Amino acid sequence: MDIKISVAMTSYNGEKYIIEQLDSIRAQTRVPDEVIILDDRSSDNTVSLVRNYIDAKHLDGWQIYVNEVNLGWKKNFLESVKRTTGDIVFFSDQDDIWLPDKIRTMSELMVEKKMGALYGAKEIIDGNGVLHPERMDKTSFTHGLSQIPFNESFYAIKTLGCCMCASREIVDTYIRLGFYKGGHDSQCGRLALLLSSLWYLDEPVIRYRIHGNNSSGIVADVSFGASSVDRRKTSVNNSLTWLQLLLRELDLSDTKRYVVQSCCDALDQRKQYFDCKASIFSLIKYKKYYTGFTMFVGDFAYRHHLNSIMGKIRWKLRKK
Repeated sequence: MDIKISVAMTSYNGEKYIIEQLDSIRAQTRVPDEVIILDDRSSDNTVSLVRNYIDAKHLDGWQIYVNEVNLGWKKNFLESVKRTTGDIVFFSDQDDIWLPDKIRTMSELMVEKKMGALYGAKEIIDGNGVLHPERMDKTSFTHGLSQIPFNESFYAIKTLGCCMCASREIVDTYIRLGFYKGGHDSQCGRLALLLSSLWYLDEPVIRYRIHGNNSSGIVADVSFGASSVDRRKTSVNNSLTWLQLLLRELDLSDTKRYVVQSCCDALDQRKQYFDCKASIFSLIKYKKYYTGFTMFVGDFAYRHHLNSIMGKIRWKLRKK
């Protein structure tokens, strides 16, 4: 395939695991043409370790840059992606391990199906690299490929960035919108649904590391995600702002514009619920805009400060 493949990685105090991650990228059966690493002003040896690694391995096209000020992980990813030039961009955390065929398999599928974005499954490891099947959503895989349908709950689609790649079209739109209060993964997944196509490969493409210092993704199994109703409200507000940005900036069909506006209405109702200006029953008419019952129950749990207790119950039931 005559295409250029980029990897966009961010780093922050990642000296413990980053070399293992770089090794897994360098060992790919289809190596990337460029790897762009943007460090968010680490206070440990991350930068020197990466620079020495690039020099020692003579890695052309691999670059590390250091921010002038700390940006936070969301804005740092945006700035990292801005520096890429590839036709397909893979997103990388600093502490995972990529399985050897990740780039080759996913890039070939991207080209064959003319996808906007593609994400795969994951295995979960701990800080020592030990597999933890009990923490995984599933332990058996079909290795099949499926297209994600566009529907009312598209804005709540969850696409883990470290398992994902996106086309230049989607990446450039993400850059143009410049919305740094939202994650690169969720934005690119949703943009692919709106502007092109989003696909899922039911096959592990990485070993996802869970430890106490994760900046994003799945860290704990004791709640519904955020730590307070205020963070839940902030997330809803950011989603609403992003959807309103889409309505202003993108040329959407009437059908998709209607769905986006309806999603805005649903989010606004959730805001009123969190502010105690609406009852749980007022959300029922918007249930199709949720990804599932768990998300709906999560709103109830956060409003009544029961997220920790209900989250523990949820995980105990899930593990049975």
